[in-house]
Amino acid sequence: MPDPMGGADPLCGASLQCIPTGTSPICSGTCEDNASQAAERAACGGTGSTCVTQGEGALADSICTAACRPSAMSVATGACRNGFVCKGWWYTRMGGRPDSTGCFPFCSTNADCGAGAPGTVCNARTGSCGMNGVDATRLPDGSPCNPRMTVMPPGATRPQNVQCRGICFGTRSARPTEGICGSFINTRVATGCPEDPERINPLAPMGTHNLAICIFRSCTTNADCRSPHLCRYPEDMMGTPATDREPTCDYPTTGQPSGIRETALCSDRPLPRHCAVLPVAARWYRRPSVMRPTPRTVFAALVATALAASLPAAAQRSRGRPNRDPPVVDPVAQLRQNEARDRFRRGVEHYQNSDWPHAIEEYRAALALWNNPIILFNLAQAYRSDGQLSLAVEHFNRYLQVAPSLTREQRAEVEEAVREIQDTRAVLSFEVEPAGATVTLNGRSLGTTPIARNVEVMPGEYSIHVELANHASRDERVSVRSHEQRLVNVRLRPVDENARLAVSVSPSDATIAINGESVGRGSVNRQVRPGSFTVTVTREGYTEETQTVTVAPLRSESVSITMRPRTRPIYTRPWFWGVIGGVVAVGAGVGIAVAAVSEPTPVNGNGTPPVVQTALSF
Repeated sequence: MPDPMGGADPLCGASLQCIPTGTSPICSGTCEDNASQAAERAACGGTGSTCVTQGEGALADSICTAACRPSAMSVATGACRNGFVCKGWWYTRMGGRPDSTGCFPFCSTNADCGAGAPGTVCNARTGSCGMNGVDATRLPDGSPCNPRMTVMPPGATRPQNVQCRGICFGTRSARPTEGICGSFINTRVATGCPEDPERINPLAPMGTHNLAICIFRSCTTNADCRSPHLCRYPEDMMGTPATDREPTCDYPTTGQPSGIRETALCSDRPLPRHCAVLPVAARWYRRPSVMRPTPRTVFAALVATALAASLPAAAQRSRGRPNRDPPVVDPVAQLRQNEARDRFRRGVEHYQNSDWPHAIEEYRAALALWNNPIILFNLAQAYRSDGQLSLAVEHFNRYLQVAPSLTREQRAEVEEAVREIQDTRAVLSFEVEPAGATVTLNGRSLGTTPIARNVEVMPGEYSIHVELANHASRDERVSVRSHEQRLVNVRLRPVDENARLAVSVSPSDATIAINGESVGRGSVNRQVRPGSFTVTVTREGYTEETQTVTVAPLRSESVSITMRPRTRPIYTRPWFWGVIGGVVAVGAGVGIAVAAVSEPTPVNGNGTPPVVQTALSF
């Protein structure tokens, strides 16, 4: 059976290929993610192999590689060889769905790049082998950067960001130019972050993965941060600073536009939690031997583009216990929380505008990103306002289960709302003809008919408005009792002028008449009663055109007419009179001549025959 890690000349078998990497070649190939580990091993070469999936949905790629155990200390017990890291693409997976871990190329020293071209060195910040190592002139980890600022280095095949010693990670999609410099490390090899380990702690679900990220720098005042970063606290769902968490250098927010003021840092009461810890110089962020596992959540293209913004501090210290190691924060989970905050705020705006469907849409998206009781409660309220009372009850009950810190009064209030819905709700259903009509209930749109769902309502009186184009609208008022199921049956009737006739004519200044009535020039589009219509178009210099059109009820008809220029008699044209004038003059001369010839004037002579004198004689 070929070793999935291969070698200089691996025997990969029929289903795999020898893939060169920056460290050493591996036997690999595409595969399909499968819940059965045995099926994945069979597809990837047998014992010792696995199928690891990067990304989710249409962006997912499943790759065969060697299976590994992140906690193993030697290759014999399941660790990866030098030049590889044991990971399961935890930063590209959604929802905490478990996935196997595999060995992927990742260099930590130049010795790991021995299979590359001569002169190949290791960039320990990215784990990649190439012609360039770490450039110390670039920005260190934790510094602000712009992910969109890319250049095309010599010999490169695609634009690259060259601001950071490691990678310029994006912060959040809504702010594409805000990024933070960071590095990857293999925690099996590295004991901490490469820069400022007292302030930057490796972030990863360690114990289940060996790939960690060094990016967020703890702070106590703005002076600890590079501009435009400020020292600020993480924020809750409403943007309120969480002063019980340790602050980090990050971009300013609406709630913290100026960061933490040094004068107010430890003077407020109660003290912010970080004031109880030792001074910065005395603190050491040790990498815990076991870090709590976290769900593998979506973080597509992390290496190239994005990481969370506004993450909380790398540690949260208990008051009065300054030497306790801080728990590790999952950066991907915090990214999801930041996105959830944005969706939550949009949901609040829709809710305040009584736009329940869009409020529900935003709250559901926020809840999928962050299972937070506040989001759950608002979603329940939106369902209640939208008349989806069964879903409101379901989410109120879930809220009671996941919000144990509620006071007795708060819990009683929610329970009372649930009882009220369950004990009194009624149901409205609608049958409307013809289909396609819009139905509103107390001014709230229920959609167009046929309405797919029954509408749950509380007892009371309701105004119903139904409308459809070319039909007379209907208004109904119904009174609903507890537990009543009411069918609202509406039949809309067409209005008298329920058809439409459109006329266009060329030239565009021609006059249009319908049934002898002038209605405009060039084009008209009007509501008409069904029937036959005579359309006449006129314009000086053009032949009058007439068409007859029949428009059926609830239908539209169009008439397009191109007029023909009228032919003018020859005697009405100016040039005709110039030619005719000459002919008349000549004719007049001939007439005169003929007259002279026909009526000769005798001249007395000497007895000879008389001579005829005419105009032609001269």
